[in-house]
Amino acid sequence: QDGDDAWLGAFAARGGLRHLLRLLTAPAEELLGQHRGSQRKTCLVLLLRVVGQLLLEEATQATPAPAPAVAGAQLQPPHDAATAQSTPAPAPAGARDEPRWTGRRFAPLRDASLAALAAEVALSAHLMGLVRHIALAEAAVCAEASGSVDPPPPPPAAEEDVHIVREALRLLVACSHSPAEGGAAGSAQEPQAARLPADLPSLREWVAAMLLRCRVPEVREEACAALYALARDDFAAEHPSSPPQAGGGGAAPGASAASARVPSPLHALVGEMLSLLPPAGAEASRSEQFFELLRSLVGRCPSCSLPDLPAAALFARLLQLQQSHPVVERRDAPELVDHELVGYLRLMRVLLRAQPHLKRQPVDAGGADGGTHLVVAIFDDLFRLPSVEEARRIGALTPPQCKTPRCRAAALALLAELAEREPANLSL
Repeated sequence: QDGDDAWLGAFAARGGLRHLLRLLTAPAEELLGQHRGSQRKTCLVLLLRVVGQLLLEEATQATPAPAPAVAGAQLQPPHDAATAQSTPAPAPAGARDEPRWTGRRFAPLRDASLAALAAEVALSAHLMGLVRHIALAEAAVCAEASGSVDPPPPPPAAEEDVHIVREALRLLVACSHSPAEGGAAGSAQEPQAARLPADLPSLREWVAAMLLRCRVPEVREEACAALYALARDDFAAEHPSSPPQAGGGGAAPGASAASARVPSPLHALVGEMLSLLPPAGAEASRSEQFFELLRSLVGRCPSCSLPDLPAAALFARLLQLQQSHPVVERRDAPELVDHELVGYLRLMRVLLRAQPHLKRQPVDAGGADGGTHLVVAIFDDLFRLPSVEEARRIGALTPPQCKTPRCRAAALALLAELAEREPANLSL
């Protein structure tokens, strides 16, 4: 270990690490340009892995050197000891069936000097631009391959793109949790949105590009894992050896007051994602990972509430979105899942479990009791059948709203939650 540290120090002192970062921080269009040849994506994956080996803590990211790339060879995902051997992060109270990426571990940077170097070359900005370019390029390729609303299978090059996104996001999470990348404020609690460079698109646009506009599910899953790690407030506790704040171990004067005025990364990200609801057009068909991430993040918020959006107000908004949602699932296409509706139903269940009083809270729907109104509405979504004449007139999009097994399971789970310890709802 001492020998490795000495070699790394000597390599960095002679400008080797800075040279690799200079190569990596070229514009995405330059890195992935056709003039780079047919192996450009394979070479970029290897470059990202080498930089990761040099920047990240070896104890938590043991990625062996990949085999030399040859024409036609397939890249293998690196073995990540942190992912394979670590136990998943403790789930929030009441959380169930969390996506598997919530247990992913991301290594911190080795020390503060590397964090300062990453900040000097604006590594986070370039990494975000790179993965966004990959996501939107894949969207363009898929759109050209199919004119339908439904996403076609990923193109042949998608596997290499997934590797690029995975390696780039590992570096991005490490840099973003480093105070040196946080700008002048230097607060470890400063939200990720406030740390983004001014020349980058907003966090809202970046999230939309990665989770709604990207057509490759594997890329969306990688983005979910990274965003979930960025929003977690226990990253520093898991990595006590992560780079300390500049200027010593103590907090800067006024730091606590500044952090009190600025929303946490978790609240900032949830707020931006809620502003994207409802997803527009074809984005709804690609919203499965988006809603999975939002559900996991809302579950981590204390009592599922935001500083400027209590759980009751969020529940009312979700109920309105669910009630106004059109019928999407078709009788003649059993494989077409309404991911947007499933997302609303699962989000409402998370809120009801955290705030049981919402089962009885009145809503603006004819003055009816909130639980009664929702029970009836969800029951109709599952079982209401139109008349024969109406069914013939509507066609394949005739009610009920929940037709696929996944959607019906989400609605039944919500009904069961509404009836839990609520005799009035159970008796309906």
